[in-house]
Amino acid sequence: MEPRKTTIFEGEQAEKLAAKGLKNYETYKCPVCNWIVADRKLTGFKISNFCENCGQALETEITKE
Repeated sequence: MEPRKTTIFEGEQAEKLAAKGLKNYETYKCPVCNWIVADRKLTGFKISNFCENCGQALETEITKE
């Protein structure tokens, strides 16, 4: 499965961060359990081959956009 591109905080938590003027960084999460599966590198994102939380196999061909 392909990881879901989103932000670290979502929904009400994201709104609270925005109200305080804090940045909410983009990341990739597991489509099954919502665990963060990406590490941000200088050259883009590094995605694990699988979710460390639930074991879901992940598509890893995602690069910096």
